[in-house]
Amino acid sequence: MLVAEAPGDQEVLKGIPFMGAGGAELDRMLQEAGLFRGHCFLTSVCRVRPPGNKIEAFVALKKKDITAAHVRLRDKFVLPVVMEGFKLLIQEIELCQPQVIIPFGNLAMWALTGKWGITSWRGSLLPVNTEEMRSVL
Repeated sequence: MLVAEAPGDQEVLKGIPFMGAGGAELDRMLQEAGLFRGHCFLTSVCRVRPPGNKIEAFVALKKKDITAAHVRLRDKFVLPVVMEGFKLLIQEIELCQPQVIIPFGNLAMWALTGKWGITSWRGSLLPVNTEEMRSVL
């Protein structure tokens, strides 16, 4: 399972995750590893493209950014579109039962593990527990 933060412009246009130049590079990398796009479940945490393609539009990273529209999820305040996507992600994981989940971006890493700062965790093997994910709802 490959989990992105949110759809980009190409993903919105085509209705398929991981499209455009980044998707082509991902396809190449998967093929080098002996995998194909069709062997992976592709999804996003947030199902709506953030304004300016900046996930910070949906996640308050500073106290001053929190508005009345934000809701608490784990240790962050997010807009409801993130909460809705988080709930769908849990369902997708439970349905697919993936052996490996690869997050792409901070939001995906945080949604899956509760850890923010994906570069600090690059190359790490971390558990994903849907029971724990449900407990934060």
